[in-house]
Amino acid sequence: MKDIIKFVVVLLILVLVIGLVYSILSPILEDFLPDETKDKTETKEPSETKEPTETTKPLTCEHTYPNVYTDGKCSKCGVKCNNHVWDLEGKCDSCRYPCPHSSYTNSICNVCKYGCSHSSWVAATGKCSTCKYSCLHTGAITTTDSTCEKVGSEVINCSTCGFKKTTEIPKKQHTYGNYEPFDGNEKEQHGKQCSSCKTWLSIANHTFKNGVCSVCSYECEHNYVDYVCEVCGYVCEHSYVLIEYYEPTCYNDAREQKECSHCGKIYYFTVDNTALGHNYISTGTVVSPTCTEYGYTEEECSRCGKSGNVDYVSPLGHDWEEYSTASTCTENGILGFRCSNCYLISKDGTYALADHDFANGSCTNCGAGDPNYDYECPHSNTQSVGDEISPCHYWEATECFDCGEEFGYSEYTSHDWDDITGSTCMTCGYSEPLD
Repeated sequence: MKDIIKFVVVLLILVLVIGLVYSILSPILEDFLPDETKDKTETKEPSETKEPTETTKPLTCEHTYPNVYTDGKCSKCGVKCNNHVWDLEGKCDSCRYPCPHSSYTNSICNVCKYGCSHSSWVAATGKCSTCKYSCLHTGAITTTDSTCEKVGSEVINCSTCGFKKTTEIPKKQHTYGNYEPFDGNEKEQHGKQCSSCKTWLSIANHTFKNGVCSVCSYECEHNYVDYVCEVCGYVCEHSYVLIEYYEPTCYNDAREQKECSHCGKIYYFTVDNTALGHNYISTGTVVSPTCTEYGYTEEECSRCGKSGNVDYVSPLGHDWEEYSTASTCTENGILGFRCSNCYLISKDGTYALADHDFANGSCTNCGAGDPNYDYECPHSNTQSVGDEISPCHYWEATECFDCGEEFGYSEYTSHDWDDITGSTCMTCGYSEPLD
């Protein structure tokens, strides 16, 4: 296999060498060939550029052609130039024959490879009048895109070739996506919106299930009334959040005040078996027993201050002794027994009330008044009283503080006479006749 590859490579190299040698020697040998042989081996030009061929002169002529094309003949031997070699201007380097540019491909002459300068255009078609090249209209095309609401346009106004054309671009189709909440009433409705013109289609009310629209997947924001959403009918599944904690007391368990993060319901939760119970501490006060009451030691709860008693001692019972008292004018005398501890009296009988000891109208013991005493007030504690009857007319008297009697009543006048006549009161207007 390797030998075959080597043979092929060698063969290719040999072909390339032969071709290179031929391309170098063929122009040199061409001058030494007879005219008939030249005619047979010479490459033919296209029909548009071929000119009549004349009989060539001996091969020793180096052919000199005028700088300006006349007839394309050598000025020495008169042979016509048939093997044109074209320069960048589209003229033959030897005889200066100008190529007629009879056909073009992509603005390049198929004969001389000269590039067309597009010096003349056909405005109606926008093509070069020489090579038929179509103008690109660079910077001359104004496009207004169409939408689903209006048609668009493409306007060509080319200053290069003069071509003008307006082409209408048809309206686009609406592009509706999936259902989505309706803009402006997203809480209640949904629809399909065109992504281009933003118009809506198929607007309808949400179909809620468990608070979510089964059509557009809109999640209701819930406006709860008594724990039920008035929009979608969803019953709140409360999710409570602690907002306040109430410490346990001696009597009560701890409580937690929680609020639903969805509907705002307030609920109180009891933390069972957290009540602290009382923590009693002795106050140091010991109450001794009495005849009828137990004795005890006082305690007090260190948390709530509630009082409690411990170490009870049984009541002592009464210690009775004979007891009697004399009667007074207000209390009957007693005959019976009295406890020597609590002084409770147990009556077996009573004595009659004693008589009052009246002096100066009252009892010297209890102060009771003597119903038979005829008292006359000395009016030793009095004050003056009085008032206005009318302007400038008054009354006055003496009043006793002890018995309330008024005595010494009298009336009088006090006028404010004018300074001119001295007969007219300035206060009440009373006038006395002048003498």
